[in-house]
This record gives sequence, structure tokens and C-alpha cells, in this order.
Amino acid sequence: MLICPKCHKEQEDGAKFCDACGAQIFETVFCPNCGEKTSTEFAFCEQCGASIQEDVTVKTASEEHVSKKKIIGEVGKLPKKLLVGVGIAVVVVLAAVFIRKLFTGESSRNYCLYLKDGAIVYDDFSENGAFELTSLGIDNVSNSEFERDDGWWISPYIEFSENGKYVFYPDIVDRPDDEVDGVTIYCRNINKPNEEPVKIDSEVMHYEINNDGTQVIYIKEDGGLYSHDLENKEKIASEVKEVYTANDCKKIGFLKSNGGYYVYSDGNEIEKIASDIEMILHVSEDLSVLYYRKEGGLYRWAEGEEDVTKISSDVAVVDKIYDSGEIYYTKEETAEVKLTDYVVDDMADADAAMNEPESPDYPSGWDYDTEEAYNAAVEQYETAYNAYETAYAAYTAKTERDALRETLQESTFEKSVYTLYYYDGEESVVITDALKKEDDYLFLAAQNSPAIVYQEYNQAEVTKVKLSEISSGDEVEELVRAALYASAATYLAVGEQISVLEQTDIQKVIFSADEKSLYFVDDVSDEDHGNLYKAAITDKAVQEPELVDSGVYCDRSYVWGWGLNVVENPLVYFKNYDSEKSRGDLWINGKEIDYDVALSFTIKDGSVYY
Repeated sequence: MLICPKCHKEQEDGAKFCDACGAQIFETVFCPNCGEKTSTEFAFCEQCGASIQEDVTVKTASEEHVSKKKIIGEVGKLPKKLLVGVGIAVVVVLAAVFIRKLFTGESSRNYCLYLKDGAIVYDDFSENGAFELTSLGIDNVSNSEFERDDGWWISPYIEFSENGKYVFYPDIVDRPDDEVDGVTIYCRNINKPNEEPVKIDSEVMHYEINNDGTQVIYIKEDGGLYSHDLENKEKIASEVKEVYTANDCKKIGFLKSNGGYYVYSDGNEIEKIASDIEMILHVSEDLSVLYYRKEGGLYRWAEGEEDVTKISSDVAVVDKIYDSGEIYYTKEETAEVKLTDYVVDDMADADAAMNEPESPDYPSGWDYDTEEAYNAAVEQYETAYNAYETAYAAYTAKTERDALRETLQESTFEKSVYTLYYYDGEESVVITDALKKEDDYLFLAAQNSPAIVYQEYNQAEVTKVKLSEISSGDEVEELVRAALYASAATYLAVGEQISVLEQTDIQKVIFSADEKSLYFVDDVSDEDHGNLYKAAITDKAVQEPELVDSGVYCDRSYVWGWGLNVVENPLVYFKNYDSEKSRGDLWINGKEIDYDVALSFTIKDGSVYY
């Protein structure tokens, strides 16, 4: 009996595809090489790696056909620990789950690195190609501890020279926990695995290598900046906290802990560029241009220019600096809001004309000759007293409004006002002075060309509240704050030219790889599924969006691409995502490819691995 793996419907013997959902039904086969039982779902035998079959054609729900291969079976079949990195290898299938770094280089060599039994192993797929680089001694360290985000991931410390000849890697066997933050870095010639590795240095916090791997520039935990040529090391400076390299490591820029920035080139003296830098914001690839913050101001230094350019003062955030010299940045100011500015005194005239009413006197029987006359006077009194009580209640309300007026006149609250600027290389212009920058704001700058998506509050629609409808200053402040921050529209600025996105519930926005289109999800449901749109960017303006697909998964908390890849070809997204199972249906270029897929995936040479 055959059971559909997707919808679990019973199928007839010999069925290739489910007659209900179209999912492929796989057959049990035996490996032609080792004889182990396996399935036609696999392209390779899980035991020996021999080829099982050619590409499998998979029928999708929309009756389309795509080519799909299952590269490997259960994750538990992998070597112990995690995969550190991948070269041009079939192991790249697991990139989204395990990979921390890709080693591409310019070499034609195929290779991969992985952790096995506490050691980093290098393998170039030749008969004797696998060998242990170093033992890390991490067998007793759990992944949660090993993959901490405090600088102790292994992969950021592994580098290959561009020619593929040298590999630089860490050894932390002798690391004294919580005492030393750096690692010991070694270098090994891949072509000579039996040679002793070269020890570069210990307590290394960060390092850069040149193209052929013969020079290493690095910072130690004590702030020392060094250069190493695989034989000897030379100390360049002390108290360094950041370093930048150019010209194949022949030119070095570095920031010292005292805020001084320096440039050093081989054979030249160290040149001091700036002092009292609070933060380096951007350095050009050739180190010829530097942007930095100093005393809250934004500055630009350029090689060959006599003076430093002060772009602006009191900058809160530098959102994006482009190689063209164009910049988006934000200023923050605190504005004092008067509550009276948002209140209409609709009772002013009536209250001004109102006086305190006088209470009528109760009639005395001595003043009347007959009982009938006295009773008539009492009845008249009761009518007058009822009128008095009504008038006094109105007067009491008036006095309360007077007190509220005094409170409102004296009451203010502070609000943060964010202004977004565009700098074209010579002067700054305001993009918006009502920028939304709260916890849930939508804000995204393109990486390569000056363009930015942002939201602004539509404060022109803030309506004033009537004095007769409120009872306290706190109530007014609450209403005003809600009105000021309630409405936000989404815009795209290209340079300084602004256009609006008409959709009202945009949750996520991402630029296409060529930055000529925007993708975003609108009308998001409580289950985080919505409509996926594409909007072209032409003539520095966003065009009318077109619907790509509906029911697309959009996790509000998922930052990097929310399951949508910035590469348009292929365009990858998920539908019917089950957050409890962390699985969903994988769609590529508008076609359903597979089901029960984890959100993580990677793309290499136009193929999607998941």
C-alpha cells in the first residue's frame, strides 16, 4: 500500500503521483553499488554516495514540471557537529542550515571544510584529499555554546587565499575561558598538508590577508596592530580597535582607542588623518575617503583635499552612505507640544456668560394669611429650586472646565521629531520632517544606489478634540499622542525624488538584486500570510505594483528576506507556512516546488538548495 507523503491519502500500487494533491510517490530501490535499500527520492545513495538515478521530474500542484533532486537524506547522517564552510561542492545543499561561511576564491579547486569529532577537516574530494587541519577540542561543547554571537563562531576566523594555496584557521584548545577573547591563528599550505603549520599569533581578535596569502594584518586583544609575512611579524601601532586594508594589504587605515585615525602604507610614515572620532561610518575600498562622526557631527575626509568637509551637525543616525558620496541621514529633535494646540474650546462663550446661580429662599408660613397661599408658595419654591439645581450643575461643570483650561494652558509633553535628509555630495535637503521611527517602523535603504523606503506620519489629519468631550489633561495627551502617531504612509525616495506606495498595510519591503524593483507584502493576516507585490522603479519613481502571488508567508519578526530572496531569478518564497512545525510549501518563480520545507534555503548558480 502506498501513502502520499504530503496529504497522506492512500494510493494505488504503482502510482507515480498522488491523485489528490499531485505530490510525487517514490519507490523503494536498491543501490546498484552497495546494495543498500533506498528510495527513488534520492539522487545518491546515502551509504556509499553512488548515483541512484538521473534528475527526477516532479509534478507540481499547478501541473507544471520542474527538476528536483534530493541530495542527501536525514541530517543525522552527516558528520558530527556542524558544517563550517563549503566550496564548490555538492555539500552546499545544507548551506542554509549549517554553513557559516562560503569559501569561493578564484581557484578552480573543489573543496569543503567541516567539523568532525572536534576537528576542522579539509577535503578536496581526491583519493587522499581529506586531512585534519587542527583539533579544536570542542567535543564537550554544545552547539548553543559553540555558536555564541560573542566572537566565538569558528567560521569568521577561517580564510583562504584567493589562489586557494593557503588556509588560515583558529585553534582554541588552550583558550582560557572568560580570560582571553582572541584566538590563536595558524596558516597551512594546502598543497603540503604534511608540513608544520605556521603560527601567526595568539589572542588575535581580527585579521585580514592579502590575495596570495603571504601577508597578514591583525589586531590582538591588547590593541596591538601587526603585520606578518609568514616568517616574521612587525608591530605597526598600539591601542588599535579597528583596521581597514586596501591595495592588497599594502595600505592600512586604523582607528585607535583615543579616537585618532591613521593611514599607513609600506615604506611610508604613519599619517594622522583625524582626531576625536566617535565612530567610523564608511571607508572607501581604496581608503581614500573616510566618513566619521565627531561631537555629533558628520564629517568627510578625502585624500588630496586640503580641508575636512563637515556635512551636518547633530546627526542622530547615518542611515546609508554610498560610494558616490550621496548619504541618507536622520536628525532627532525633541519638540514641546502644547495641549491647548489640540483642543477646541467649544464652551468658551457660554461659560464666559455664565454666573453662579442664587438659591431660592424657602417660604415661611408667617408670611402667608392662608394655607392655600402658603402651599402655592411652596410649590413655586420647589419649581425654582429644581431650576437652581440644574443651573448649579451647569455652573459646577463650568468651574471644572475652568480648572481644566488652567491645566491645559500649563501642560505640555515632549515628542521626538525625526527628520530624514538626503545629501547629494554638496548639500542636504529634507526628505520628510515627520519620519516614523518607532519599534515597528518600515525603513530600508538600497545597498548600491541612493534609494530608501520609509514611512511618515500623516500629521495633517490630526483633528482637535472638543473641550466639552474631555475631562482631564491626561486624556487630552493620550488622544493627541494617538492622533500624532496613528497614521503612516509608505514612500520611496530615489535621491531626493519622492513617490508614494498606495498600499496601506505594507509589512515588509525588499529591493531586487538590481535595485530596479521593490517587493513587498500587503494585507497580512494574523497567520502572517499576505499578498506579494512587485513594483518597478523607473525614472526615479515607483510604478503601480503588480500582484505576484497571494497567501505568501511574511513573518513580521523574520528580518533577512522574510523567506523572499532578493535575487529575482529565481524568486523564492513560502506559502501555507506552519509556525509550530517551522515548515511550509516552497514556491519558486510562481510554481510550487515542494512541501514541508524549512524556511532556510540558499541559492548557488541559479539552483535552490533547501
